[in-house]
Amino acid sequence: MNPFRRRIQTAMQQGGGAAAFSPTDIAGLQLWLDASQIVGLNDGDAVATWSDLSGNANNATQGTASARPLYKVNIKNGKPALLFDGVDDGFALTTGLDLSAYTVFVVWAQTDAAYGSLSFIKLGDNYNYHGLVPTAVVHQPGPGFVTAAYATVTAAGDWALTEAYRSGTTLYIGKNGTFDAGQASSINWQTDAIGAPFAGGAQYNMVGYIAEMLIYNAGLSAGDRQLVEAYLTAKYGL
Repeated sequence: MNPFRRRIQTAMQQGGGAAAFSPTDIAGLQLWLDASQIVGLNDGDAVATWSDLSGNANNATQGTASARPLYKVNIKNGKPALLFDGVDDGFALTTGLDLSAYTVFVVWAQTDAAYGSLSFIKLGDNYNYHGLVPTAVVHQPGPGFVTAAYATVTAAGDWALTEAYRSGTTLYIGKNGTFDAGQASSINWQTDAIGAPFAGGAQYNMVGYIAEMLIYNAGLSAGDRQLVEAYLTAKYGL
């Protein structure tokens, strides 16, 4: 078997054996949040800390009890996910990320179609951010913004693996391994919060589930992206 095809096959193994692929097998992992590795919680429990599994201890935390997402079991392919209410649920990261090169993977679904393109996963500060929304990845350098015309989630309950990576000065956006043609991008991927409100108001908050999130500090090669895609696709039955 071709060595690369064997690596893809290995990435799709979910048995947890010695040969199973792990996102940490690829260098540069900065943040890894995985709801399936949360322990000690029951269905419907509020989540105060979502531990970072990358080795960087960049945990996602919420000190306000009423603003904590809920841990929900058996949500996608038998796996749990965190449910954000679209009002004030969200986390702050122990240390914010500011990456000039990056690859981002998020397995998620919105739960309220009425939010449309405003269902927002906040990944940045109030004035310079990149964010994942149902219809696009938005990147805003100050008062203006550019939106890639590429659908990532189209309806309530539509689960997707949304991806974004920067190669040189071009930002590419994808869903389940298929990418747009790319657009010019000269700003960093800034991450300091997940699902949390920001200056724009509650209409931009995340409403729905996040099952897993990975952020690397490089524009990964096609081969490495395919390894992660295979791992997440098999894990969540996408």
